[in-house]
Amino acid sequence: MSIALTRIDDRLIHGQVVMTWIQHIKCTQIKIIDDKTANDEFMCKLLTSIAPSGIAIEILTVKKAIPVYSQWDSSKENVMIIVRTPLTLAEMVNSGIDFKSINVGGIAIGPGRKHFYKNIALTPEEKLFLFEQFKKGMDIFYQMTASERREPLTEKMFR
Repeated sequence: MSIALTRIDDRLIHGQVVMTWIQHIKCTQIKIIDDKTANDEFMCKLLTSIAPSGIAIEILTVKKAIPVYSQWDSSKENVMIIVRTPLTLAEMVNSGIDFKSINVGGIAIGPGRKHFYKNIALTPEEKLFLFEQFKKGMDIFYQMTASERREPLTEKMFR
């Protein structure tokens, strides 16, 4: 058990996460790491209210998540980590956290973002972070739902 999935998805919790990933990985806890969301009382209540029964949700800032990450990684629970952008994971990696793999879900087009692959849009900084992790041997893959085919992000995608 422990960290069953680390996912980047700018919508955080939505139907695809709730209906497929939670069941697939037998998730019992979701840790949302996002400074903006953690500091928005309304969003915290909303996200907590849409979680399926029996799934514990915790919404933290990056600063609060870093010191407790090792507890999640050695937990008896199956934990899913969801972040809104790759830069959240970059901040955690820069603090010494090593992720085993990263599931890249949907990241919408927005200011400074260019289409990367399927429904993923990245800033140059986000793309560089993912490429650096790829070069270190991290398993980085695209898979919107657990029932879809897993597609590894390859070096040629980062060019």
